[in-house]
Amino acid sequence: MILSFYRGEQEEDGRWDPRRFNAGNEANVYGHNRGGAGFHADTGITGLVVLSFLGAGHTHLEGPYRKNVQKGLEYLIRTQNGDGSMYGNAGLFARTYCHGMALMAIAEAYSITGDGRIRPFVVKGQQYTVSTQNPATGGWRYRPGDDGDMSQFGWQVLALKNCEQAGI
Repeated sequence: MILSFYRGEQEEDGRWDPRRFNAGNEANVYGHNRGGAGFHADTGITGLVVLSFLGAGHTHLEGPYRKNVQKGLEYLIRTQNGDGSMYGNAGLFARTYCHGMALMAIAEAYSITGDGRIRPFVVKGQQYTVSTQNPATGGWRYRPGDDGDMSQFGWQVLALKNCEQAGI
């Protein structure tokens, strides 16, 4: 049932729009202004929804939600930046999260299907993740090379694990 809900909320360009669900409307989080961090987290939200479909056994090659998964993957791939990052238009406080979520999704799709068309984008995303890690502490945060925090670390390690499972 929830997958049919996701199907109906997908935008024509393949993404799921976090603004439809009031993302980024918070003014302050624990006294810090995050500048509406989730407002432009389209790649992160799309990555998570695609992972939901993949986890339920639907890919861009088969299943009743094939077209939704395909459009979602195409959106993520189309919005990948030249440096390999997949954060799209996300603001500073959401970029690393969005990149990790989007990379997890395309790596998972490649791992499940072996569709070689996806591989170059996974490789580029994985290289971006590795290049932004803090060389001294091993963490990730908001900007490449920042001291890390555990939530950012977790998303990047999960994305790298999906890359590894895909043979990258």
